[in-house]
Amino acid sequence: MKFIKTLFIIVMATISLQATAEQFINEKTIQSTLEELQQIADKQQFRVLEKGVRQVAAFWLEEDGTAGDFKTLCLTYAAKNEMERQANFERIQSNFELLWGSFNKMSVELKIPMHVAEGEILPIDRLFSGYEASAHFSADMFSNKLAFIVMLNYPFYSLAEKTELGESWTRLEWAYARLGDVFKSRVPAHVLQVYAQLSSDIDAYISDYNIYVGQLINDVGHKPQCKHRPDFALGPAR
Repeated sequence: MKFIKTLFIIVMATISLQATAEQFINEKTIQSTLEELQQIADKQQFRVLEKGVRQVAAFWLEEDGTAGDFKTLCLTYAAKNEMERQANFERIQSNFELLWGSFNKMSVELKIPMHVAEGEILPIDRLFSGYEASAHFSADMFSNKLAFIVMLNYPFYSLAEKTELGESWTRLEWAYARLGDVFKSRVPAHVLQVYAQLSSDIDAYISDYNIYVGQLINDVGHKPQCKHRPDFALGPAR
């Protein structure tokens, strides 16, 4: 119950932050940026950038830089055509595979004492198990602006949009859309770390909750009869 309450507070705090934060980048800056992009990007790519610029603007905070920094980033890193967009996608895909694969390997290895019967579970094993190496990934990607670059060129599509447009999408276009799902929220790193520790604590509880079936008894104090092994009917529990 404590885990559920804490998780609820984390989720509501994040939603509240996103819902109440005033957008730092105004419409005038957005329009100015789009006008310049329209001059340098082909027509098909501009439609993507139009959506991407608005999403970047929605996530851009004062701490990320000035309105001028926002505009410079969009003009510098926007893919002007499909060839540039695909080249960037392949590089991002390769690097994210490296990062996420490494994060997963660390997570699996750190949880081995909790998940595999290799001996006594030490108190420090629970702390290592609760450590999430990827907790700062999203925050770091926003900090170094890679999250904004991904958002700019591979914007997020809602479920309704995917349902409507997805039938005509190619495999590559679906991959673009799935990349857009990576940065559709901006959750603080410390929140993700707390969530990871709580999840690990729940796993530890389950791991330690051992039920010895051979010791179970029924309402009258007898162990259950095993249909396939009559000799398992041991009579009253001792």
